Amino acid sequence: MDAGILKPGDKLPTTKQLAEHYDASGVTVRKAIEVLIESGVLEGRQDIGVFVTDSPPSSR
Repeated sequence: MDAGILKPGDKLPTTKQLAEHYDASGVTVRKAIEVLIESGVLEGRQDIGVFVTDSPPSSR
């Protein structure tokens, strides 16, 4: 989170870390992550974490 830029394949910090860094609630962070997963920007991997996808999201 130093520069605030994540590249494809990078793992996101934990929800708690993001909430503390951005002074937001955990619920807000989780909802934002859900929206980004649904749009194809992020990919959730069970028991591993959330990662930036390798490909840009498809236009709808």
